[in-house]
Order: sequence, then C-alpha cells, then structure tokens
Amino acid sequence: AFSPSGDRLATGSNDTSAIVWGTKHGVMLKQMKRRGIMDLFGWLPLLLEMSAFAQGASFVFSPSVPWRRSWVEPVAMPLRLSMVDVGSLPGVSAETMFTMKSLLALTLITHYIIAVSQRSSALVVKAASTLLVAPIFMQLARILDCDQSADAQPHVESTLGTRCFEDEHLLLVVVTCVLGASYFYTLLVLTG
Repeated sequence: AFSPSGDRLATGSNDTSAIVWGTKHGVMLKQMKRRGIMDLFGWLPLLLEMSAFAQGASFVFSPSVPWRRSWVEPVAMPLRLSMVDVGSLPGVSAETMFTMKSLLALTLITHYIIAVSQRSSALVVKAASTLLVAPIFMQLARILDCDQSADAQPHVESTLGTRCFEDEHLLLVVVTCVLGASYFYTLLVLTG
C-alpha cells in the first residue's frame, strides 16, 4: 500500500513482517515484525535456571533417599511438580498412571522429533529441549526400571501389576528404546 503522498510503500509477507520502503530510491526505511510469546526470551534463562535447580533438588528429596518424610514432604512436593510428577490421581490405578505417563512422554518425544525435522512448532521444540528433558528421561527410565527381587515376580518398579518384558511392557520397552535414542540424538545433534 502506498502512502497518500506516494513517497512510501508498505509491504507485508507471510512471515508476519512488514517493511516500509522509500519509493524515490527503493531504500528500506523500517522493518516491523509481529512479536509473539516465543520471541520474548528475556525470561527464559531465569526460568531454565529455576527449573534446573528444582529438577535437580527433586532427586535429592526422592523417596529412595532416607529422609524423615514428614519433614521433607512440604519441600519435596513442589520439587516433584517441576519434574511433572503428579504422583497419582484419585481413583486411578498405579498401572493406569504408569501407562498414561509413559504414553505422554512418548507422544511428547514424537511431536518433538517431528517439529525439529520440519522446523516448526517452536513452543514444542523449546519445551521438549529444555524444561521437559529431565521429566521425559525420568519416565523413560521408569519404563525400563524392573524390580527383579527374589521374593516376587519381576515387575515394573512403579507398578506391581505390570510384569517386566512381557506382553504390552515388551512393546513399550521396544518403542521406548527407539524413540528414546531418537530423542537423545535430536537433542544432541539437531538442536545443540
């Protein structure tokens, strides 16, 4: 669109940018671009540092460390939330929670790999390559974590009803190995 005086021309493009040109010499006078939430990265380093601290601290206060639980629980709960570990939901069995968390982690990995390969969906790429790395790898480790104690049948540590490397768990392990390796590769090579 031309200005009323005809000395300026405004153009727009599909990448949501606009440029104002001087018509006399064809010189770019001003370039404008729409700013979205993903363009405002000033807050990101602080958020990543806080998240990294909380995720690291959540391992310190995990149930496997011998703390007096009544003292640690008020601190441990918010730290577990930084790992996207909601524990259990009322009325939902441990097996169902395990399956839901596993499918969520594998779905996030799949979306991340697709978004990176197509260079799209910046929010998914940023979240899955920063804030969600530790929670995703923790869930992948839970999928592979089998309790092989002598007094019971081998079962997935986080759920007593799922037998290790049998039926659906075997399929889940194979998918986890393939997608987990792909996720690790994409984190290191394509986004690093």
